[in-house]
Amino acid sequence: MTNKPNQSAVQRSLQVMLRPIARLCLRHGLAVHELTEALKSALVSVAETEIQNKGEKVNVSRVSVATGIHRKDVARIQETGSDFMEPVNLVSRLVSTWESTPQFCTKGGKPRVLGTEGADSDFAQLVRLVTKDVHPRGVLLQLDRLNMVEHTANGLKLVAGNQNVRHDLGKAYHVLAQDLEDLSLAVEHNIHSSDETPHLHARTEFDNVFVDAIPSIRLWLLKEGSEFHKRAREFLSGFDQDLNPHVRKEAGMRISLTSFVNVEDKKR
Repeated sequence: MTNKPNQSAVQRSLQVMLRPIARLCLRHGLAVHELTEALKSALVSVAETEIQNKGEKVNVSRVSVATGIHRKDVARIQETGSDFMEPVNLVSRLVSTWESTPQFCTKGGKPRVLGTEGADSDFAQLVRLVTKDVHPRGVLLQLDRLNMVEHTANGLKLVAGNQNVRHDLGKAYHVLAQDLEDLSLAVEHNIHSSDETPHLHARTEFDNVFVDAIPSIRLWLLKEGSEFHKRAREFLSGFDQDLNPHVRKEAGMRISLTSFVNVEDKKR
């Protein structure tokens, strides 16, 4: 159980941590009762996972004790289910496979144009290597929606290694939720773990930048960041069981690498 000093530190930080959530709620007209309901659902979901991880049976009483939520509310939330979206990493995994598997690359190591016609097309084989639960047509629609591919006379061309969610509100906030969760887990790991090598958690900030330099700075950071993630995907693909089925080693670990840039006018 968390000790009192740690609880106090978390409580002191909680208001600051909740500011972006509060800002999101205000921008979209969500009132406090909607935030409260979302928090209850989140607490129930996480409590259920934690109880299962301990090898214990999940029931209303245990969840109520762990969260402080009334038994009736716990039962109601469990009965109706939550609207939480499962982590969506299918597209990222598919792009990584496309960029790093020799079968789908040119001799120069670039993602090659893939045929899409038929059940045994190159693209269908790529999808089946990543998942057997989603039809290749559904994956293609998702790639089209995210503007990550281009249809050419020779087949399907990968034009973007990162998902573009600028005009998809639901997808954008889903990615935000994943990033927040992973950042929180990384920070907690660095606080509590005795590992010699900590998780990467770096921050760079300048607070008096020339206004007319912002467009070129954004472009430079976008280009350099995209190249870094491409190199990271190429490196990590050599250690993924799905992409290296011939290697017989214990697997199942997940690695998430995220980066972002925020530009803010501090004078406003």
